[in-house]
Amino acid sequence: MKKISFKTILLSIILVAATGAAFSLLYNGYVGAAGSQQQELDRLFGNIGILKIPHVTRPIEIQLKDAYGNWIRLSDYRGKVVFLNFWATWCAACVVEMPAMEKLHRRLKDKDFVMVAINM
Repeated sequence: MKKISFKTILLSIILVAATGAAFSLLYNGYVGAAGSQQQELDRLFGNIGILKIPHVTRPIEIQLKDAYGNWIRLSDYRGKVVFLNFWATWCAACVVEMPAMEKLHRRLKDKDFVMVAINM
């Protein structure tokens, strides 16, 4: 398995920091005109399609059947990084992202990483 290079890690950190800074600037620019910070954050999350889950002390339990008819629970993966993806065959963006998800799965399958793709 190919190791992740330092350059890739550094670029990822820079990208996350830049995205956070941009979101912060965008968010702070809108707050003064719209209302409370919480209302504005809820509006922004809604506009970009992020589902905001209320703070919980434990992860929300999800129990579904896998492709083979076996029951799996999200808690079965406790202690691992879980990539949770909801998709559908009619969703063009979902179909486009599948090869990248497969590549990620192959790269990290021997780590404490699991990919759960839920077909809607």
